[in-house]
Amino acid sequence: MTVAPERIETRLDEAIEAATKRLLELQHPGGWWVGELESNATMIAQHLFWHHVLGLRTRELDRKIANELLARQRDDGTWSIWFEGPPDLSTSIEAYAALKLAGDDPGEKARDFIRSEGGVPKTRIFTKCFLALLGQWPWQRITPIPVELILMPPGSPFSIYDFSCWARGTFVPLSVCRALQPVRGAELDLQEIGARPGRSRRPYLSRMKRVAIREAERWVREHQEADGSWGGIQPPWVWSILMLVALGHGFEDETLRRAVGGWEGFTIDEGDRLRPEAC
Repeated sequence: MTVAPERIETRLDEAIEAATKRLLELQHPGGWWVGELESNATMIAQHLFWHHVLGLRTRELDRKIANELLARQRDDGTWSIWFEGPPDLSTSIEAYAALKLAGDDPGEKARDFIRSEGGVPKTRIFTKCFLALLGQWPWQRITPIPVELILMPPGSPFSIYDFSCWARGTFVPLSVCRALQPVRGAELDLQEIGARPGRSRRPYLSRMKRVAIREAERWVREHQEADGSWGGIQPPWVWSILMLVALGHGFEDETLRRAVGGWEGFTIDEGDRLRPEAC
């Protein structure tokens, strides 16, 4: 069976018209287009974590984050890295912790999965670092991240410039946090999934480490973008914010103000749900 050429042409015209109409509907009043860069539950959970550290949490934020995480929770109680992917331990633990922080119960299925996979001790380093910030894991049990590497010149056998752009931008502030071991405790108990409460302590800092921390702070400040970000992506952005807070800076600090203010442009608020974009 063949389709008459005029019928094909009509259907093509209809498709073009429908596509054009939809594009015009999506156009911003300023004349440009922007689409959501979807991410997984870790970005949503971390949004609540760092807002807690900065003292920016509100009941409304808790509710919106909890609603978003619950909407993404799978029938088996877990969370995955990608849509319809397999359950992921670190993602599930971060979502679980954020829900408990917001005052919600993640459910027995989530607990059972996390425990069956080994719990917090088996998670990735990023997950452990966020839990350490919340007082749910000892910094001392996290792999050392040598802040002194910032002192190695680009031409040396190994330096931060051997890393990719985003990894370098994340490593520098994260290494400062690992050295300073900040804890912003929360009313949170995750021992049922293998967490081990960490305590706030003043770590010993050698002279070289103190010099490296000052250099890392200078480097982070110099690499901030005009929109307040670092590379326009979440990991270096959030860890640079957390580094500045760990160093004792507050909102009187222009770098910190621009960073937090700029992040608002990377969040999607749907009224009862909120989620950030990764970049």
